[in-house]
Amino acid sequence: MVNKASRGESRNRWDKRQYATYLVALNPQQTTDRCLDFWRSIGGFAEQAGVREQLARLGFVGTQFTIGGTGRYYAFRSLDNMFPLMSVFPKLMPKKFRDSIQEPTSIMVAARPHSVGGQPASELWCFLAKDALREPVITDAFMKSALEGISESFTQQGILLGTPQFFRGGDLPRDHVFSDMGLLALRRAATAFVRDESHRQ
Repeated sequence: MVNKASRGESRNRWDKRQYATYLVALNPQQTTDRCLDFWRSIGGFAEQAGVREQLARLGFVGTQFTIGGTGRYYAFRSLDNMFPLMSVFPKLMPKKFRDSIQEPTSIMVAARPHSVGGQPASELWCFLAKDALREPVITDAFMKSALEGISESFTQQGILLGTPQFFRGGDLPRDHVFSDMGLLALRRAATAFVRDESHRQ
């Protein structure tokens, strides 16, 4: 599903954001809805305005949203002062606790039509849309757990086709729509779209 950058192709080798792609036996809208249901089970989130429209222009159904909370994150920092190993070894934290104190984190979910064995399906992308600002080690563990959780959830629902692919942002060529540069362009277009829409009202 993923055409990774070849050895001589331009890519950002320092981009360590976690990505996953899944083949799902549903249409793109249903696939996106199931993925968003998973993220809602972790906690509430706020969508970035204009991203849905920009993804639609690229042939995807999806959105970008922020999950996690600043208040809960800073409350955890005082606890972490007493147990600093939690930041160094985040897997020592119970999963529910790690999820509950996750710093505000931007996630992208996007699905497009695909075919598996001649049958209609969807290719779903889910990944960290922006680098973690405060606790990259904890966020990395959080994303790994979540992306694997999506796979488990889809398997239990009987909608996962094949084995998901897990990789890093640095594996993508710089001109890929979901590379760091591609996402920057997409967010700028979303901001311009929202601004233009507000002027029309």
